[in-house]
Amino acid sequence: MVHELQNGLIILGGGGHARVVRETLRALGWLGRVRGVVALSMSEAEQAALELPCLGGDAVLAAWVGQGVELINAVGSVGATTRRRELYERCREMGFGFSTLIHPTAWLAGDVELGAGTQLMARALVQSGVVVGENVLINSGAIVEHDCQLGAHAHVASGAVLSGAVRVGEGVHVGAGAVVRQGIVIGAGAVIGAGAVVVKNVREGAVVMGCPAGERVR
Repeated sequence: MVHELQNGLIILGGGGHARVVRETLRALGWLGRVRGVVALSMSEAEQAALELPCLGGDAVLAAWVGQGVELINAVGSVGATTRRRELYERCREMGFGFSTLIHPTAWLAGDVELGAGTQLMARALVQSGVVVGENVLINSGAIVEHDCQLGAHAHVASGAVLSGAVRVGEGVHVGAGAVVRQGIVIGAGAVIGAGAVVVKNVREGAVVMGCPAGERVR
């Protein structure tokens, strides 16, 4: 599945994930369509590292409504997906669309359903029967096996593995290198720690860590 880009692009966020997005756009041949980056603050060094102009903070987006651009959510997620979700929802309310981003080395089965603004980074693997909600980030080298369901705004971090028929709620963060056993249900807003091995269901909003994963007491 290849998404054909019709419009110019604006990248939201100027940090590390924005540089990953830039390289994905370069690999797709889309980099020349980028108008610039919208970020709350970027130093000259950060702009130089990103190699793209900063258009300003979130307030400048209003001037681009109706101007034929799509957005890419390049705000990362380190243990919480809140900022990505808030930014996405606010921009959708403004009338913007979000481009689906699939790295050329990612692989997905032909029957996979992808929501708006989904990102599949380098060497991500998504198998048959998977349903992915909007604004989901499946990061580099992550594996999503057959018949999984991923709720909106979830993040499956680099190298994580979801075995078959896992159900991931909205806004869940699955940490780097985590492994989730087949058939597990992860409630909305839960956080799976990096390297965790999840062998039982996870309630909404819980934080689980370790092998086997246990809930952290707050």
